[in-house]
Amino acid sequence: MGTDLVDDILLEVPAAMRLEADDRGIPTGSVPVDRSPYDFRQATRIGDLDLDTAFTDIVGTEAVLASPDGRRRVRVWWDDSHRC
Repeated sequence: MGTDLVDDILLEVPAAMRLEADDRGIPTGSVPVDRSPYDFRQATRIGDLDLDTAFTDIVGTEAVLASPDGRRRVRVWWDDSHRC
């Protein structure tokens, strides 16, 4: 995405929950993203988050990474044959 810093990239993932993991990366349970730094249901700057995150309870059909100005985008989409 050019010279943009990862911190400035916008992420949008239509997920209501995420899996928490222990220090070895083993999932320990799921938690809501609501009112947390992991709430990317609307395009949000990644900032200094270290994202190695499994999102769940996905209610849309695509996730988007976009440059800060929105001119460059990467979309990952799925349909009913690719259940999340």
